[in-house]
Amino acid sequence: MVHSQTDPWIHHTTRLLASVRSVDEALIALVSGADIIDAKDPTLGALGALHTQEISTIVTTIQGRCPISATTGDWTLGSPELLNAYQAIQNTGVDYIKVGLFGVHDEATLRHGLAQLPSPSQALQHHPHRIAVILADQGIPLWPLRILKEYGFMGVMLDTANKQAGGLRAVVSPETLCSFVTQAKEVGLMVGLAGSLRSEDIAPLSALHPDYLGFRTALCGADDRTGTLDSNRMTEIRSILNRTHPLSPHLSAH
Repeated sequence: MVHSQTDPWIHHTTRLLASVRSVDEALIALVSGADIIDAKDPTLGALGALHTQEISTIVTTIQGRCPISATTGDWTLGSPELLNAYQAIQNTGVDYIKVGLFGVHDEATLRHGLAQLPSPSQALQHHPHRIAVILADQGIPLWPLRILKEYGFMGVMLDTANKQAGGLRAVVSPETLCSFVTQAKEVGLMVGLAGSLRSEDIAPLSALHPDYLGFRTALCGADDRTGTLDSNRMTEIRSILNRTHPLSPHLSAH
């Protein structure tokens, strides 16, 4: 089911998204204070998609205690591969489907790709919300926002495609980050920031008031995003984010 009372998108403080690649990691994220669990395979790219069976098992195991999102892969928007992945993932029971704007260079390609996305299946008891992922290092951080809202997207995330090129703040200027968050909210989109974020990024990015910050690399041992989620690192990031919002405790009881 789509969450309402514990939905991180409807709160006014910055929340914590933790990307996981397995049921075991999802459980670590849950007990360590994630506000949203993001199913992703980091070995398959920036938005690598987990096998749908693994996603379904994560959903079943978490049992509604935390909202769950899933990425659809590093496929070109509108491609058959993306459409197939999207169709399969929307049947897993996730709350959010994240679609990367790969291969989008202008308004025409964006509109064409968005129009190709499958319509919600009538067989589903609920329809997962759509979240667009804009790749900051591919040069399209701002102009798609209003169009995404027009096509019914609930939220947007600014991320990076090349994880070896440095974190989000190394790729995007503070002014552009501020404009991104402000303009996304002005058009009615919830907004997240991600891209090899570290603990030192929490305070400056939280000051921009995004709805959530997304982490993977900083949660893994040796800062290896393809490694295993580390509960101590997860707890540390949770603690830093809590101190950033001392009057707004995280959703510890999902």
